[in-house]
Amino acid sequence: MLFNSTDRPKSTAPWFLEQVLEYDDFPVNDTDDCAICLDKLIEKDCLKLRVIKDGESYGCAHVFHKSCCENWLKQANVCPLCREKLPEDDREEELKQMEERYVRLQQEQQAREKRADDFSSTMFG
Repeated sequence: MLFNSTDRPKSTAPWFLEQVLEYDDFPVNDTDDCAICLDKLIEKDCLKLRVIKDGESYGCAHVFHKSCCENWLKQANVCPLCREKLPEDDREEELKQMEERYVRLQQEQQAREKRADDFSSTMFG
């Protein structure tokens, strides 16, 4: 395999990220702090790492500032506070297709080179 998917961290599933960024209608205490930047939660837009999809609950429900947590979730599929695993963005199929295309392009290039060599040898002996 050209791309070793076990070496790269998995990002959070796009559907989960979209829903946690969208839903911000929950109470926040004046005394609660963002565990990432340590500022008061009340000062900025927040997100809660909890999504219910198809009757199943995903996430730990920790609350962070959206601006603090969004980049984290694009790069990792765990809560930055408790490390609970979140739904992951599984791009195995995409990587497999890229690898197959790469192999196909290499084979096509080799065939072109062989045709050029054959043509050259017939022209110039």
